[in-house]
This record gives sequence, C-alpha cells and structure tokens, in this order.
Amino acid sequence: MKTNKQIQMSESFLNSAVLAVSGGFQDAYTYNVRGEVFSNAQTGNVVLMSQHFLMGDWYKALHYLFPIVAFAFGVLVAEQIGHK
Repeated sequence: MKTNKQIQMSESFLNSAVLAVSGGFQDAYTYNVRGEVFSNAQTGNVVLMSQHFLMGDWYKALHYLFPIVAFAFGVLVAEQIGHK
C-alpha cells in the first residue's frame, strides 16, 4: 500500500538545489566583482580576515573587517526598526 507523504517546501531537493546555486553565484559574484569581499555572506569574510591576521597581513585583514561591521550594523538597525 502506497501513501503520499506531504513534503514541506523546505524539504524539497529542487528548492535546496536552487538556493545552493543562487547562494554560490552570489558569493562568486560579490567576491570577484566587489573587491574580493563577500557582500552577502559574512562567514567568508570572517575566514579570510582570520587567515590574513594569522599570516600577519594586518592591512589586508582590516579590509575584511569593514563589511563585517557594516553587516552587523545593518542587522542592528533592522532589528530596531522591527521592534518599533
């Protein structure tokens, strides 16, 4: 006997694949075109900043700090707007 199990949209393979491809494209675009920083995913910026700090390249490490701080500030502002 077959049963039709309902699958949530978030569990759909096609949906997951589209989100993964979209995120990868955005990461590649922002890194290659926007000055070698990740404008939409801060994990990459944290990794690259840490790598440069550990290599002793302080100037290049600080290059990644600005997008991280700007992202955090944007989240803070959005949360404050949401609470009002």
